[in-house]
Amino acid sequence: MLSKNEVTRLNLADKRQIVRALLQSTFRSPRSFPLSYAQEQLWFMDKLQPGSPVYNIPLYIPFQGSFDLASLKKALAALIQRHDMLRVHFETGDEGPVQIVEPEVALDLHIEDLSTLPADQRGAAMGQWLNAEVQKPFDLAAGVCVRYTLIRLDSFNHVLCATMHHIITDAWSLGVFVSEMNTVYGAYRSGQQASPLPPLQVEYSDYARWQRANLRGLRLSKLVNYWTAQLAGAPSILQLPTDYPRPKDQTFNGTLDGFVFDDELSAELIALCRQHKITLFMLLLACYYTLLYRYTGQQDLVVGAPVANRGRPELEPIIGMFVNTLILRVKLQDGQTFADLLKEVQAMSLAAFEHQTLPFEKLIDELNVERVPGYPPLYQAVFNFQNASLIESANPRAEGETMESGDFPFVHSNTAKVDLNLTVTQNESKISGGFEYNTDLFDSATIAAMIDHFKMIARKIAADPSISLMDIPLGLDVSETGPDGNDADNAGRRDQTRSIEDGEFNFELSD
Repeated sequence: MLSKNEVTRLNLADKRQIVRALLQSTFRSPRSFPLSYAQEQLWFMDKLQPGSPVYNIPLYIPFQGSFDLASLKKALAALIQRHDMLRVHFETGDEGPVQIVEPEVALDLHIEDLSTLPADQRGAAMGQWLNAEVQKPFDLAAGVCVRYTLIRLDSFNHVLCATMHHIITDAWSLGVFVSEMNTVYGAYRSGQQASPLPPLQVEYSDYARWQRANLRGLRLSKLVNYWTAQLAGAPSILQLPTDYPRPKDQTFNGTLDGFVFDDELSAELIALCRQHKITLFMLLLACYYTLLYRYTGQQDLVVGAPVANRGRPELEPIIGMFVNTLILRVKLQDGQTFADLLKEVQAMSLAAFEHQTLPFEKLIDELNVERVPGYPPLYQAVFNFQNASLIESANPRAEGETMESGDFPFVHSNTAKVDLNLTVTQNESKISGGFEYNTDLFDSATIAAMIDHFKMIARKIAADPSISLMDIPLGLDVSETGPDGNDADNAGRRDQTRSIEDGEFNFELSD
């Protein structure tokens, strides 16, 4: 250790060398950081249900054509070194959980060779492997929260599978991972020695510390006051009729049933958005409220909506758990028209977006929400509007080609975080989506009927936005029997499309 006098006698070059050595020493040692509010909630959920795969997020990247394993390994190693969340594990410190970022983590890439199987069996074998992989739990304290596997189907078809715990990632991050993987892999394959990616300005650990430091005082009070007023007297339970008795404790068993709007309906809905100067998010959220209203008879409805929560440009290229959930509430009136509901949804959504920086976990604490056994707190229904670019980036092209969608198996974690989660995606002029639902509550035939009813609502409001909500013909009588439509012909319907496990809407997008 140099004395103050010795330091003052050093020339500029010596001082720079000492600073460089200190920085290198710092980054060669594990670093401890607080968790963000969203991470902390997921950490507690993991403690309550250790070994649960409910927060596992699968990502797969198919490669078709000539393949360079050495370049893939080098690209993965570059991404691991670039993003601190790919080098993190979680421990319990004196004041609660902390995340420990290791300075270096060796790549652990498992190779699953299916090329020895008969060609007509490889697709099914890959599907079985992927479904088994996404069910494997993570030990958040034991090591990194991501697993990498390369599946070899033959010399010209490979699939990179990365299974991550939600505590280190979100849907936006999956897009970042794939985009950067394509860039770096392509660069190394072409003979470049260094990564072409620009340095990150901040890391996720910086964001976690910033969030803790800034959510206090007047800033916090304004956010809490808004949401407290917005949710005053809100119902804690959505009275959605179920096919099976609700378990005493909340379960997370689930599946996903998909749907696609035809080209004509998609075009009509997009045109309606332009006509009313609203986003497709708002229009389809209003359709979802209409569906829930008709199924429950409740006029006071609460829905959770994930948001990307990356309000600053320097946060956009980071892998991490940024997603926040907004609680969106509407109060319907007798005889209300869809056009009236749409205006209410637009005003409510815009106000919610302006106050979106209050973490959902902080909101729960501030509101002192009553926990009802067997029910998720505050909301049991979710609406996701996914950015189409996230879907596309999770199914990238390698060397200008990719595997045909029909060749790739449908993969889902067989979990559901809430009772009912509607995810909708706009991909250019096509609208598609899916209902993820708790299979301990709902039968597939009921969800198939619900999909038909959602489509019917979309068709009717596209033809006549001024239609009364109760005049949309669905054949429901919630006062007596709850949802009908348990037609055996509809049971088990599923759109075999690829899906990101979680999604957020980028509210800066517009139609």
